[in-house]
Amino acid sequence: MLAVGALVCIAALAGSSYASESSVTGCQIANMRLSFGPLVSEKTGQHTASVVLSNRLSRACTLKGYPTIALLDRHGRKLSFTYSHHGDQEITSKKPAEVRVPAGGSSFFAFNKYRCDVRALDVTRTLRVALPGSDIIRSVRMRQYPIIDYCGKAITPYVAVSPIERHLRSVFWFS
Repeated sequence: MLAVGALVCIAALAGSSYASESSVTGCQIANMRLSFGPLVSEKTGQHTASVVLSNRLSRACTLKGYPTIALLDRHGRKLSFTYSHHGDQEITSKKPAEVRVPAGGSSFFAFNKYRCDVRALDVTRTLRVALPGSDIIRSVRMRQYPIIDYCGKAITPYVAVSPIERHLRSVFWFS
């Protein structure tokens, strides 16, 4: 009888552990802290920003896909960039995989564009982010560097955006 009771307890504990793992929900931007990661030294003419998504919850959540970003000028107007998920000289072209973000843990993405060689018409002042599968946005002021300048539609309007990854090094092509 004692052995049967022990087996029932073990089965119950195993079941609750499985239930907590399978009940991990998608991360919501309201529960994430958005900040910029370390600066990236480049030799390509690209200007790259890495972004940290920190889970403020006391439980894990998951993300899969690409963030939806918009780059805004100092008046809050969207600059006319074309966003790409194909990678470039710095940003990975890997397909997204599910990322489990532990309680208090972080995930990462990066974006970049080639500098304006002739003349910049404007400069990005704000990054607006929505997580995959959501229209809810959060904005953060761009720091002084990297400079994500706007050259006009005819010249370098492309911004490469990485998938969300568990490790910062994974957002880059050389990972």
